[in-house]
Amino acid sequence: MPILMEYMEAGSLQNLVKSNGTLSEKMIAEVARRILMGLDYLHNTKHIVHCDIKPANLLVNHNMEVKIADFGVSKLIDLASDESHVFSGTTAYMAPERFDSCAYGDDLDVFAGDIWSLGLTLMEIYIGHQPYFAPHRKPNKTEFDLMFDVCYNDSPALPEEASSDFQDFIRCCLEKNPSKRWKAVQLLSHPFLINKLDDQDAPIAPDKSNAEPVDSKGRKREANIEIRESSKRMKRQDVQV
Repeated sequence: MPILMEYMEAGSLQNLVKSNGTLSEKMIAEVARRILMGLDYLHNTKHIVHCDIKPANLLVNHNMEVKIADFGVSKLIDLASDESHVFSGTTAYMAPERFDSCAYGDDLDVFAGDIWSLGLTLMEIYIGHQPYFAPHRKPNKTEFDLMFDVCYNDSPALPEEASSDFQDFIRCCLEKNPSKRWKAVQLLSHPFLINKLDDQDAPIAPDKSNAEPVDSKGRKREANIEIRESSKRMKRQDVQV
């Protein structure tokens, strides 16, 4: 049976950054907003944890509309089941509680791991490399080294030249304790998004967003999110790919 899939001509965020370089804070704020809309829908409406948010699994078109893709390891959460605390995913983007859930008690927020992964993703498209594999960190890092780093060392931080709002936004995503980590709906109201997206002098993404999760076969899920931009926003910017 043929399956018709939407064409995301810019490919993944990973490929976009490799081809065009890192993104500005303005564009990252727009990307973050679209992803957060999708995650809020997944977490609160469908009770689904994606488990593998990373640049390679976020597809983009030439208007910077973002689709959450690859649901191969996602989980439909049954909060009454202990199995809801068992996860897989890409090690470099996994949250501390996904390595050691017992350290955070019985009231573990199983959705918070996606927010951690988002924080690392946004850092990566800003600095140009995976935060846990920065040049100043240990070379030839093993998977055990990485797990120890995630669980017991300080969370990665943005360089000093990043704005204070952006740095705080990332700190909210990379809070070690999942119960204190901000949720998607809270991050949508963070000053980093509000201030960057209200700045009419900076280039912005298009007027409408379809931050729609797609399943592992590329089909859209039910999220069809249209975001109306403020009338103050007079400029558009297409990313060249």
